[in-house]
Amino acid sequence: MHIDKHHDVMECSGRNGIKHRLPAGSSAVSFFLALFLWFSANPAVAMVETDSASQSSSGEAIGTAFLGEDVLWRPRESLIFHIWNEDGDGFEVDFTLRDMETYMQGQRPVKLWVVAPDGQVAAEKLIEPSRNPAGQERHRDGIYDMGQDFRYRAWHRAFSDNGYPEDRERNPYLEHPEKLDASKYSLRVPAAGKGAYRLVVLASWDNWISVDLDRPMPMAVHAGNGPLYVHPGRLAGGAYLYVPEFTRELGLAMTEEIEPFNWSLDLFDPQGERAAEIRADRFYNYAVYEPEYRGDVYRLEVEGETTGACLHIEGVPALLAPDRETAELFKRTIEIDDQERLTSHPFQRTLNRWRDGLTEAELAVDTDIDTSAINDQEIRGLVEETIEILAKQSPDPADEAYRGLTGGRGDIATMARAASTDHAENPFYADAALIRRIALGQIETHRGFQPHFSWRDNAQDLPTTFDLPVTNPFGGPLRSNYIDFEPGRKRHLENVLLPLKPYLDEALPGEIVEALKKPYELWTYARSVEHMGESSNKWAMNIDFMQGIGKLLDHPERIERLVDRQLDRLLTPAAVGRANPDPTPYRSQAGYTFAGPADIGMTGAGYVSEQWGFDAGYADNTERYMRNLFFARPEDGRIIEYFEQLYFINTHLSLPIDGRHPTDNLRRQIVSPSDSFSRLEQHTNRSGLPSELKDRITYGDLWHREPEPRRPWPALAEEPFTKVLDNQYYFINTGEYYSIHYGGEASPHWRTFNTSQAFGDGSADFVGYGDGMRGIPQRKSANPGGLSAVFVPGTGPTILALNQSPVYANTLWGMLPEPITEYCDGNMDPEMIACGFNDAVTSFCSESRVYRKRGEFIHAPISYSRTLRFQDDRIIVSLDFMAMRDLDLQELNEAIPFFAHGDRAFRFYDRDFRPINEWDAADSRPDAADLRAFWFGNPESGAGSTVIFEDTVESAWVKESADRSGRLHVNVRSLQLPMPNRLRAGQHHRLRYVIHSHSGPVAAEDLQQIAEELD
Repeated sequence: MHIDKHHDVMECSGRNGIKHRLPAGSSAVSFFLALFLWFSANPAVAMVETDSASQSSSGEAIGTAFLGEDVLWRPRESLIFHIWNEDGDGFEVDFTLRDMETYMQGQRPVKLWVVAPDGQVAAEKLIEPSRNPAGQERHRDGIYDMGQDFRYRAWHRAFSDNGYPEDRERNPYLEHPEKLDASKYSLRVPAAGKGAYRLVVLASWDNWISVDLDRPMPMAVHAGNGPLYVHPGRLAGGAYLYVPEFTRELGLAMTEEIEPFNWSLDLFDPQGERAAEIRADRFYNYAVYEPEYRGDVYRLEVEGETTGACLHIEGVPALLAPDRETAELFKRTIEIDDQERLTSHPFQRTLNRWRDGLTEAELAVDTDIDTSAINDQEIRGLVEETIEILAKQSPDPADEAYRGLTGGRGDIATMARAASTDHAENPFYADAALIRRIALGQIETHRGFQPHFSWRDNAQDLPTTFDLPVTNPFGGPLRSNYIDFEPGRKRHLENVLLPLKPYLDEALPGEIVEALKKPYELWTYARSVEHMGESSNKWAMNIDFMQGIGKLLDHPERIERLVDRQLDRLLTPAAVGRANPDPTPYRSQAGYTFAGPADIGMTGAGYVSEQWGFDAGYADNTERYMRNLFFARPEDGRIIEYFEQLYFINTHLSLPIDGRHPTDNLRRQIVSPSDSFSRLEQHTNRSGLPSELKDRITYGDLWHREPEPRRPWPALAEEPFTKVLDNQYYFINTGEYYSIHYGGEASPHWRTFNTSQAFGDGSADFVGYGDGMRGIPQRKSANPGGLSAVFVPGTGPTILALNQSPVYANTLWGMLPEPITEYCDGNMDPEMIACGFNDAVTSFCSESRVYRKRGEFIHAPISYSRTLRFQDDRIIVSLDFMAMRDLDLQELNEAIPFFAHGDRAFRFYDRDFRPINEWDAADSRPDAADLRAFWFGNPESGAGSTVIFEDTVESAWVKESADRSGRLHVNVRSLQLPMPNRLRAGQHHRLRYVIHSHSGPVAAEDLQQIAEELD
């Protein structure tokens, strides 16, 4: 619904029937009209844990309706309570914590910290409650990660009975959180001057909290980077929202978890007229409003009959007050100057005042330099580049070029390098005016570093407009609890502030130096107990970022403790538990479990998981940041063990392309089967292993291209072995071949249920499968549990599976006659089904070397079983499947992906094992009326693998190369064996074939004998 009050036009295809309600009173309260007092002292931190709360401050006093031990709030991840301290004295915060122990596993600490009016952290407290989420699985019907939770619930609404996860029920504490046991704590905040204090609570989706004060003080609430969870009745009496003068559009949305969707929102303008409304139609419902009364206070009413819903506010600072007077009071904490710069932190205002007061003389840098007289070529190039950058800038504040960032983000790093390079021929070394220009550029960076009340790196509070109608909830009014990356600011820290740190005090006023450092300090508080784990590279990057911030600040001890603690969480297996709520067969096989195997953070297989599996691209990024942490902590055993485990799995997943020990460019000489990863884009063929560790960890010297390593690549080992990693990865070397297969979990079905649709009534919903991320079109990675790779010494990989689609994995796949769901994303096949898309029951016997997998297709009534028997020179594959009811498919195929790289040759054999033809063309369909075998390998030696079928194959065909992106430097094609596509209920079908690996040419009689043995 979009209401434009300026043009008196209402655009609404949903419900009408607006009801008039009276606004609350708007009388002014004179004693709240004082100005802020800013103090520069660092107040001492004081904290006391108590067994009982102090005297309640809630009651009839203005601004206290959100206070009180019985007023419970549920954080999506954070809540920020704004407290107005009129007299400036110290006060005590009484805090209760309740834990449902349902949606989140592992230890979930809670962090409290208070920022005083002067911007200093006045008090902090870390609470590490003991948790026991065991036994709560039946209540675990969602995910703390909001984006995944949306998709999870939408998928179950589409495909589960009654639209709800099977064998689950709502936690009764969602309706009655007051019945949870409450732990009570107290935090003493020392006197730090009159004004707004911000109590930041970092907690989890399982927590219910309350806040009380030792005396009545007005308080408003902000949900940080996420939405505000509204419990029934919490805002039914109204909440008040300040709409600044600069506002363009106010976006409001409600998201609900369960049906029936019934929550409503009414927005009233300062005159008491309804300005906008939301009435639930689907899980996501929104309204966009162009305010008629800017610079004034609006009133919200939110009501619903289920256990709760999330309120999303964008376009204005999302600070809600319990009454109009309190909203008017906190208007002054949202400062908008005459240049329409919105700030809410003292350090931002300090930088702005300094920026506005700079003179041309203070920014004048002498660029009249004869660079031809500089003998050092590197210094000459740096000086010339700096002169070019300065020529694009202007020291005149009225000029548009009056910014240190003019020309791009890289320019400021170049200027910093010039100012910090100590060289006799460098005229810019320690130049104060140049450093001032660099600091001027930093102001632009810092303005968005801690925007408004979010305390996060996003712009959700900024003035904005919305594209209507909203086609995707993530594109409309929505406050997500997503924790954004900070690579840009990390680069600024490393390339600008740290190199310049020794020179800042001479070039800049002390308050400016502190203001430049302040957002980095606050950032470490905001990320001290974040969820982390769902993006492992982000987690490692943040720890590395924290390590660098410790070098910038004057009190690095706290940062060191924080880094140490975060490393423990990242590198301890199963420390943060499991994200996927749904049970899988693999849960009983994994080594580190809660109610299922850990799928975020460190796993039992020795890799750091990025939400549901071994993401090779994220593993590469994680390694990059762990490398930096190693150099900062060279004797930290946790980091060394991380590299040991990473290089164990990386090395076993890596295959030398030409079958020989590589010593040159590993990126071009190593390949991996990406169907054993959760995402396609990267292979484990690059290394960030520090040279200091190459001799300390197993296989380390291999990755430094030593010509005579201590031990060979596992694929080239002469001694046979069988290795199993946490019942996920299986590595078998018989001497004749080396094989890899995966027996862990497939990515959840709902993970890519992200194709959305707009509805004309102010709502949107997820309606189908979409792109599986970065070029994986078929809903998710296959992870089929069949063969991932076969490697033949002296030849290289022969079988190699990729996860772009099941057609490039060793799996049974087909096409339904009709799409599974509605869809809008053209980068996937909505009719596709595959046994790799489901979680199957798997087993592997190391002694007999027999692997079994059985399961049922999702979205098709087909049961199947697959058996792999690993013998010395061959792998015997048996595939059995049966329809549970009559089913007519477009097609059904068994896929055998093969490595077609370089000069590989291919040959087909007829029923008498006579060569049919030599084949080398994409999408070629041989005369396969009597196809009995298929060889692919080295044309010179005849070595390779030959697939021998139990029976003649009538119409095999080849799928072209999978390397459509051009980034994988591999050529994988796939032999497709058509199966019966008209399946009758109860009719059994079987396919058997042998993958025979050989070091030389194979004769027809040998193939005949293998076929007879198979019979």
